[in-house]
Amino acid sequence: PGDDARIVCREFSMDLASIRTDGQLEFLKTVYSKLVGHEHWIGARDAESPRSLYYLDTGGEVPTFEGTNWVYKASSYQVCGAYNPNSDYEAPTPVPELVIFPCMYERPALCST
Repeated sequence: PGDDARIVCREFSMDLASIRTDGQLEFLKTVYSKLVGHEHWIGARDAESPRSLYYLDTGGEVPTFEGTNWVYKASSYQVCGAYNPNSDYEAPTPVPELVIFPCMYERPALCST
């Protein structure tokens, strides 16, 4: 689950990724454009207010990015954020999403140094 993903990253001297800039998001779109499968946990967790996430490493709110949708798959607290590299596998270019859903789901982690 989301909390376990953070532990896994730390075992490799990394932390869950925080996407803070359009440039970082563009990098992920390029690097992960060929991935098919599930969302990847990032270091974002609910801020205990509706539809709001903060980054675990800084406490800062997760920004909204131009051209990238947030997809809400949970209606209560105890949610984590994830990056989905390609939500539409038939599109000519990747369609990434930032996803909010319960932390209990098992997903791969997106770690950073």
